Amino acid sequence: MIKSMAKRLQLPDRVLSKAMEYQRLADVKCSTLLKQCSGNCMCIVCLQLASQYIGVQFDKIGGVKLSGVSKRVYGNVFQSVEKFLQLETTSGIKELSIRMGCVEAESLANKMFTRYCKVVCDKVDEGHKKDLDFSNPKFSSAAVYSAAKLATVEVDKNKFLSVASCSRKEFQSIVDMMMEQHDSGSQQQKIGNTLLEEAQETGKVKRKRECLNDKTMCSPYGVEYLAWKKRIIEQAEADINGHKAKKRRTK
Repeated sequence: MIKSMAKRLQLPDRVLSKAMEYQRLADVKCSTLLKQCSGNCMCIVCLQLASQYIGVQFDKIGGVKLSGVSKRVYGNVFQSVEKFLQLETTSGIKELSIRMGCVEAESLANKMFTRYCKVVCDKVDEGHKKDLDFSNPKFSSAAVYSAAKLATVEVDKNKFLSVASCSRKEFQSIVDMMMEQHDSGSQQQKIGNTLLEEAQETGKVKRKRECLNDKTMCSPYGVEYLAWKKRIIEQAEADINGHKAKKRRTK
């Protein structure tokens, strides 16, 4: 059965081989769960887990249809099997950055993720905020992928899709929104910097004008020095004039 499922989902042999391994483990460790769900459902879950492990894109929508159960039931079974087989994967920003080979994008990814969460929360009514779940790997995956693209680091989008466990369209929608928010934030920061520079330049001009209007206030030596300097100059001028007058009388 699992072979036909893998073929219908167009999954490679290496995924099928890993899925069959998971299926054997599930038969031993998830015997109670197997009684509560169909065989098709368990096959699809194992195929998705194998795809996620190997890094191959998995068609979750098609998989849920083949499983014969609702999306909610499928999600619950998937999480249970993942836990029983101890296959939970950490999908935090740091872990994903290391796993996908783009550690230089980690800092930017954190900023993009934080901004995205804030913008979404601001748009949602208070009564619905409790329904938001940003721990879903599709958000962290989109943040790391977006940051990697901005940092011009080559990454495999299919691997991110595998971790995100959502449709390509939904993943791209989240990425586009994060990119748009980043561009908007960068533009606002540039405007802010420009306004700050203009304000600083205006302040410099104002201070220069004040100095020109009041040289005394700008003197590094203060009022006493300027008064002393004025007296010395006046005394020197008086001495020079007195000397000239004496010479004329002598002649």
